[in-house]
Amino acid sequence: MKLLTSAFAILTLVCPAGAQQTPAEMAQLAKQLMAAGRAGEAVPIYRELVRAMPDNPGLALNLGLALDMSGDKRAAIREYQAVLKLDPQSFPARLLMGTAYLDLGQPSEAIVLVRWNPVVLEPSMTVFRIT
Repeated sequence: MKLLTSAFAILTLVCPAGAQQTPAEMAQLAKQLMAAGRAGEAVPIYRELVRAMPDNPGLALNLGLALDMSGDKRAAIREYQAVLKLDPQSFPARLLMGTAYLDLGQPSEAIVLVRWNPVVLEPSMTVFRIT
């Protein structure tokens, strides 16, 4: 509750009474909080943004990362899963979800998230694709 109160206090300072912040301004504030190591304070801002724009995988990924960085690994995993529903090829969501599972001591869950498939573009060149 203290983190939530702090985030709203910051919003009040940045956004005087009666003024509305645009989603871009809210996202910028959340990004600044994350950069300052205050991920827990960014969570309610990202939650509001995700609620307003549920089809935006980038915002869901940022919410997951904020939850992850603030220590709520299980909630972060749920957000990463939401990202993968919107964008099944999202490598960042797969990677971050895998590390969250590792942090929870569940390596078997982490390992299935990333499969490497070689793709031959021409006989002399092979690249790898995540599926």
